[in-house]
Amino acid sequence: MFIKILLVLFMLLSGCQSSSSLNHSESQTKDYPKNSIVGEVIAVKDNYLLVSYEQDLATVSLENSNDTFTIGDIVQVYYESTQETYPLTLTNPIIEFKETGDNRIEMILNLFCEIYEIDPALNDDINFIALNLTEFDFLNPQQKNALCYLIESKFNLSVSQATMEDLINQGLAEELLIPNGILFTLTCDDMTDKSLTFSCTKYRSGLGAIFYTDNKAELKDNTWNYELGLFAIS
Repeated sequence: MFIKILLVLFMLLSGCQSSSSLNHSESQTKDYPKNSIVGEVIAVKDNYLLVSYEQDLATVSLENSNDTFTIGDIVQVYYESTQETYPLTLTNPIIEFKETGDNRIEMILNLFCEIYEIDPALNDDINFIALNLTEFDFLNPQQKNALCYLIESKFNLSVSQATMEDLINQGLAEELLIPNGILFTLTCDDMTDKSLTFSCTKYRSGLGAIFYTDNKAELKDNTWNYELGLFAIS
């Protein structure tokens, strides 16, 4: 009789544990929606992150997060639904840190801003900026797309990736002249995991352009910093 009572108690306890385990699993499912993206943090604002993923961009609210994120971090974002904005807005996000990245997008944005302010007469009356990144493997396609958005947001000008030939074919440039825009070209000369040598050009016309060659950048403590090299003007 005593053995039977023990068996009954064991079955009751097992049932309670299963029920508790099931409820815990259901709670986790509710906390983490099925929809998710994995991407790179390209901007950190007071109340949201801008995340680049699969050559697209998403705005992720920090309202429900107490964590600290930095530019370059790789994150996974779970969300309930999306709002059709650009960048895409992810509703009720839960953000999980995946790994530390680096700030290469931020570095190239800072480089562009510095070059943009040099010889400002080249910027007079422009309404677009073209980026020629075809020979700049330092950034992947997703990061190049993100860079265009960041520059467009900062300068309130139309920004796209294009070569001089593309601009001529689109009717935006003549053989040696871009009447209403500038072309910013970046070229990798040498690249390793922790160093970069590159050239950059800001071009408006055959008689209106600046060039920097033998520019160098180094990675230390997950942070890229650059130094401009030799300067030329036409």
